[in-house]
Amino acid sequence: MPIRLYITPDPGLGIITVEVEALGRSDERDLARPLRDFLRRRPLWGGPDPLIMDVRYPAVLPDAFKPGTAVVDVEQLEREAGITWPFMSHGALGGAFEWWAETRRALTAHLRDLSQQPPDLFG
Repeated sequence: MPIRLYITPDPGLGIITVEVEALGRSDERDLARPLRDFLRRRPLWGGPDPLIMDVRYPAVLPDAFKPGTAVVDVEQLEREAGITWPFMSHGALGGAFEWWAETRRALTAHLRDLSQQPPDLFG
């Protein structure tokens, strides 16, 4: 079942919050933990409105963020996990678009780094 992530900058605290909504079973929210943690470490952008990310197949996420992953870039992750960014269809403006583009580049770098690490056989 799909999940939806609401990615919101909090300039007052200087952090990004990520709320995960399960659109099916509530236990599927936990599957988004590695992606949520990655997004929380990203820098802020200049808008108050949340960016929305839909993940159609969240079961893909835990293995994609483990050492030795076969997922090597953001395009592959988006394809395999069925990730869409609904805000892009409404024409994201300014800082949100720049944040999205930079986050996608950083995510590809992170996935490539993970893919080159030896698998954690006991984790």
